[in-house]
Amino acid sequence: MTRVSEIEIGNPRYDITSVTLQKLRWAARNGLATLTKEQRREYGEAVERAVKSAQRSTLKRAGETERTCHCASRTNHNTGEAIHNAIRAQQRAETQSWASKIRRARTSKEWESMYKQAMKEKRARQAASFKIAA
Repeated sequence: MTRVSEIEIGNPRYDITSVTLQKLRWAARNGLATLTKEQRREYGEAVERAVKSAQRSTLKRAGETERTCHCASRTNHNTGEAIHNAIRAQQRAETQSWASKIRRARTSKEWESMYKQAMKEKRARQAASFKIAA
């Protein structure tokens, strides 16, 4: 039975590499303390890019290309402003399409009765304007 340290539990082993990461690993061969603050930051960003790239390719191999979001905003955004803008865009599109949804739902009898009512109101306005002019 092999012993696993507490650090290794829950931490997947990444066999990742990139050209930038290899260069930075060579520079850090004597330890990260020998690097400047900027070099350490660059090293961390290179590790992050390599890990994300490995995860992305693993997901593509598994066949999952896009996450399905089950949140209230129905978006994959994760900042307040981005979520707010996405919801506003959804509401604007819904509001703009509402009138056409109502029109499509009307039957021909409804259209006919609405037309007759509009013509009745139009004739009443015309009659009222002739009375005022006379």
